[in-house]
Amino acid sequence: MSRKYEVEIPHLYLELTRGYSTRGTMFKRYVMSYIERNFPDYKFIKIEGMKALCERKGQEGHEER
Repeated sequence: MSRKYEVEIPHLYLELTRGYSTRGTMFKRYVMSYIERNFPDYKFIKIEGMKALCERKGQEGHEER
């Protein structure tokens, strides 16, 4: 099982998406782009609260030693 990493999501993204009918989709896109740009070694898995759950790229299914 690969190790999971939690990345804090900037609260600004809540404000940027407020009032849009597609807020959930837009918020997820912002988070995915944030992870891709600022944590290039991480692969986005899902959002839990105000944290993005990620794993290291290339580590899927491999245990860290």
